[in-house]
Amino acid sequence: TATAREQLERTLRSGELSADQLVSAAQLLVSQGDYRGGVQVLAGRASLEDAPREGLILLATLYAHVGEYERALEICTPLLDDPQLDVIELAAGLTAALGHMDAAQGILDRASSIAADPAIVAIVRARFANRWISPEEGMQGFWRAVTVAPKRVETWLALLDVVVPR
Repeated sequence: TATAREQLERTLRSGELSADQLVSAAQLLVSQGDYRGGVQVLAGRASLEDAPREGLILLATLYAHVGEYERALEICTPLLDDPQLDVIELAAGLTAALGHMDAAQGILDRASSIAADPAIVAIVRARFANRWISPEEGMQGFWRAVTVAPKRVETWLALLDVVVPR
């Protein structure tokens, strides 16, 4: 509603929000479809050095959503020093979006060297293949994920997401 939006904007202008509260405010704006507003809240108010990891990932995702892939990748790159699967997937996708497939594959290959659930790694690889290589290769990847963990709901849901579009 307009009243809630006015209150949020008044709160943001106060400059008294913590980094975590800024992330929540950006998420609220995004839930209302205001991606640029989310970018402005996070980029304009939070020091990138002090921002929580979740906020940096959200900011990079929002930059990507508005087509600013290079800026998004700048934010992700330092997070790859201590990589986790979500950052690997995001950075690989951003790198592919910029047309650097070999580098994107190299980033994606880091998933094999971290302590991560093999089924989830297989899903990440399949999503990447589906989006950036070909739907056929993606489908093969989703079936590999199901083969790795046939009793896991996540693998079947990932496969269904591509078989039965929403």
